Parts: sequence; C-alpha cells; structure tokens
Amino acid sequence: MNGPCCWDYAAGHALLRSVGGVLLDQDGRQVTYSPTGDSSTGYCFGGAFTQLIACDFAIAAEDAIFGLSEVNWGIFPGGLVSRVLADAMTYRDAMYYILTGDTFDGRQAAAMRLVTYAVPRERLREETVKLARKLMEKNPNTLRAAKEVYKTARTMDYWQAEEYMAAKAIALRATDPERGYEEGIRQFIDEKRYRPGFGAYHRNP
Repeated sequence: MNGPCCWDYAAGHALLRSVGGVLLDQDGRQVTYSPTGDSSTGYCFGGAFTQLIACDFAIAAEDAIFGLSEVNWGIFPGGLVSRVLADAMTYRDAMYYILTGDTFDGRQAAAMRLVTYAVPRERLREETVKLARKLMEKNPNTLRAAKEVYKTARTMDYWQAEEYMAAKAIALRATDPERGYEEGIRQFIDEKRYRPGFGAYHRNP
C-alpha cells in the first residue's frame, strides 16, 4: 500500500490487534490508548502526516518518500497537519519542508525522528511483525496505562504529574487482571526467573 496505514501488513495488524488494536477517528486523531503503529512503504504526503504522527511507532522503508507539498499548489498544510508537525518535528525541519515543498526519504525521516526507524524495503514486513510480537510479550494493561500516562502528563506541571501518576499506579494495580506488578516482583525476587532490565516477566494471561 502506498502511504501510511496503521500496521500496513495484515500479519502485523493481526498481532497488534491482539495487544489492543488501533482506532483513529475520521480526522485521523487517535482515540485509543492502546499502542498504534504505522509502516510506510511508498508515499506519505500532506494529510497522511496526521495519521502517521497519530501512531506511537512508525517504521519506514528507506526509500519511502515523504513530503509537505501543499505550498506547491497554493495552500498550507491544514487538517491538523501543521499542528501535529509541531509535536513530531523540530522547528527548523518543519519550516524547511512546509515552505519549500521538498521531499525526503525514509532515512531522512528517521534522522529527523519523524519515524521510529527506517529499514530496507524488503525487511519492512519482518520488522513490523517483530515489533508487534515484542509488544505482545508485554502486559496489555500496563502498555495502555504507560501510554496514557506519558501522553497526559506532558501537559501537566510537575506537581500535577506526580499526583496523577500516583493515582494511575494505584488504579493499574487494582484493575490489572494479570496482577502484573505482583507477578513481576515474584518472578524477579522470589524465583529469580528473569531480569526486568532485559525483558518482560513471563506472562500467563
């Protein structure tokens, strides 16, 4: 598929759905706190940046082509594109591509951190599935909470963020059916089965 699609490949999409899925509204705004991803295989222009930036992960083919071409035909990047660019690109990079309409490839997108990383086109499916499988190893309730906390706390001051995160930690432990925190501590401290710095605890959902 030319252009971004949330977990473009069917295998990656199916794997991600088992973690929690992806949901965008008609304007491309993210309306789920589950992890979302994008694999760009061809062209990503204009309004497609909204969907691209709405995703938490973006893997691009190194030869994928990106561009903000609106200036070339007498308009500016609208439809929330200019707003989401402020979250994902530096001022200098955004201004350059908005005002020149120049294109850039997947390697450059990765260097600018617009995408998570870029790989050769022939490895794109493999890398998409690999990342989805890695997420499947994690507790989905923890993933959801971690994403929600990060996105919400960004707009808070330090006092608000501390209070909010303390409440969310209590809520997660109270509502997680896997009881991930207790299980992780048990496997690490009591059983010495894993090292949390190098991987997830062994889940038995």
